[in-house]
Amino acid sequence: MYLCGAVFMGASFTFPFTLLALYLDHAGYDKPAVGTVIGGQAWGQMLAALPAAWLASRFNGRRILSLSAVATALCYAVLPFMGPIGVDSLLAITLANVVTGFAWSVHMVAGAPFLYRHSDGADRALLFSVSEAVRMGASVVGALLAGWLASHLSAWLGDDMVGHAWALSMAGLLPLFATPFYLAIDDPPPPASERPPFLPTIWKHRHLMARFALPQVWISIGSGLTIPFMSLYFTERFEFTSDGIGVLFAGGQVLMSFGFLMTPWILQLAGYVRGVATVQLLSLPFFLMLAFATSPAVAVVAFLMRTALMNSAHPLLKTFLMESAPAGLREVQNALLMFMWGLGWVVGPVVGGMILERAGGDYSVLMLTTSGMYVVGSCLSYFCLRGVEGRLAASKSAGLQAALPATGAGNPRVPAARQD
Repeated sequence: MYLCGAVFMGASFTFPFTLLALYLDHAGYDKPAVGTVIGGQAWGQMLAALPAAWLASRFNGRRILSLSAVATALCYAVLPFMGPIGVDSLLAITLANVVTGFAWSVHMVAGAPFLYRHSDGADRALLFSVSEAVRMGASVVGALLAGWLASHLSAWLGDDMVGHAWALSMAGLLPLFATPFYLAIDDPPPPASERPPFLPTIWKHRHLMARFALPQVWISIGSGLTIPFMSLYFTERFEFTSDGIGVLFAGGQVLMSFGFLMTPWILQLAGYVRGVATVQLLSLPFFLMLAFATSPAVAVVAFLMRTALMNSAHPLLKTFLMESAPAGLREVQNALLMFMWGLGWVVGPVVGGMILERAGGDYSVLMLTTSGMYVVGSCLSYFCLRGVEGRLAASKSAGLQAALPATGAGNPRVPAARQD
């Protein structure tokens, strides 16, 4: 049921990702203003992080997921009408995007602990990767549908800005289809043993949380500098249409899905920490190709490969985060990941818009800056988290030893009975 709901939520999220920057650009907003509006969603993610973690640790997934889906639907439906074709206020559409980010963040924070409770160590990495792949697969349909709707509504209405606004608003229908699936979930609240005092638990494990947070600050700010402007990059440098942008982003989601399904293989080959750092660093040559591409074909290939490699680290990191967190901290750890990502996308789009204005629309400056931040973040992931992975492996080994029989040949610590 959860995966069925995730299909519609994943498809809906792609609409603003594909169309919001184009809508604001058609309305005549400059790059810093576009960055400010897009950053509003990240503000919502940051504001929702701790409240969402508290809710996820106290209430069942059925209630949280269904309510957040309804709230997300309403936010998507009204978002474009807070902008140029409605209220026509930069503040109003930014605040609307803040509320949208809040609703979406509650859904995302609740999702990972729900999957953790309903899986075991043997299949957990696979389940997390399949969950991400399903959501990304749905995003393929969402990106194609968003681009198709924007192009056809713009042609039918005779106005690009109005056509993009109505296409954006239609994203609100998709989370409503997710709601019946979430309501059908049978998920009791977390047991009392997994609900220790909220704030004392955070303080007790602050060092562990900091190890996960520090690399994500660099990765998220680097991402926020460039990724919100990718639709404008392809539109301005290579004159892609909204239809073409939708097809391109759909292709990116397809490769991301394949990347997510590689998670168990990467885990077996390299482990959590080396796997995360390696795939992130492997994406950087393609980002550099994208920065200096003069051919649409080269830019498309570089974009697709960069997207697949960089994002294939996400299920690995999320599974590792859930595995390494003690009971009562998993919801907070997942919320922390969302908070750090929100922080990067609060700062990144605004700064990225300013850089673009001063650089005369030269996207290579943004992409080089992002590449540098990705290098720092990937290296920090390795150095900050390898000790955590070592302790996790030792803990699992000790647990297996403790589970062995107290006597007999099955336990290497106890001599077996002689068999003369």
